[in-house]
Amino acid sequence: MPVSQRVVRAVAIEIDADPLEMEPLYDVIDSEALNALFEPTKRDATRSTGTVAFRYAGCAVTVHADGGVEVTAERASRPASQTDSNAVN
Repeated sequence: MPVSQRVVRAVAIEIDADPLEMEPLYDVIDSEALNALFEPTKRDATRSTGTVAFRYAGCAVTVHADGGVEVTAERASRPASQTDSNAVN
């Protein structure tokens, strides 16, 4: 599966959205170029270094050289006086 499709799926899971209802990835980044960057080399090897990072659908997305996709939903900032119910004391 092309890395662009893996990005859309990973973001959809992270934000609990239907991928078909999300903004098209190509509105944010050239998905064909992204796929080309992470295709196997001519010797059919994967790349060992480098990343591409961008924002998509309210998430920070990092694609690693091995094709791994890391997605983190960006949380809205809030005043420091509020506490996080998930914080560990």
